[in-house]
Amino acid sequence: MVLDPSQTSLIQALAQTAQDYIQDIIGDYLVATPITWVMAKDEMSQNDFYFRSFLSNGSGSFGYGSGGGQWINLPTGAQSIESVTAAFWGQGEVALVENQDYFPDLTTDPARIQLSFSYNLNDLYRNHSHMVVQYTGGIAADAASVPTSLVLAIKEMTKRMYKNRGADEIKLTNSFIDSLISPHQRFNFGGRP
Repeated sequence: MVLDPSQTSLIQALAQTAQDYIQDIIGDYLVATPITWVMAKDEMSQNDFYFRSFLSNGSGSFGYGSGGGQWINLPTGAQSIESVTAAFWGQGEVALVENQDYFPDLTTDPARIQLSFSYNLNDLYRNHSHMVVQYTGGIAADAASVPTSLVLAIKEMTKRMYKNRGADEIKLTNSFIDSLISPHQRFNFGGRP
């Protein structure tokens, strides 16, 4: 089948739609991308119940993501962490120093950071208004490194949308496409990240 060159823009837009859909389903970017993650709370979140709930056994999600002990999970995997800053109520941001104020673990998925004793959870949840983590996250370093199963899923979804472009409704996936995507999907209690 030979495609009309005037359809190139349409096909690229459909492929981008498929990529965005897959990224939403798996809970991660396909290609490494700069990410700014802000963990913020309001003054009402400083009550004792909030603090004690977070420190109870197990994991919890309270606006900062999930954590157990002093680990704070980032929303995705990470190749690198560029900066971590924290701000006290009514004051400016303070840059945290890697391997001194926090310790990254980039080998887990999702990546995580652990605060040192001087920035323990008590300080973070009682004194800080927010924390900002700037990092590079995504499954692959570049487009050529995206897993073959996800590339095939994008192509199949693009083909389905192109063939059915005049239809009122299009089912984006089928069992084959779902089987290509599901091994990469990150599960999170309480919803997708």
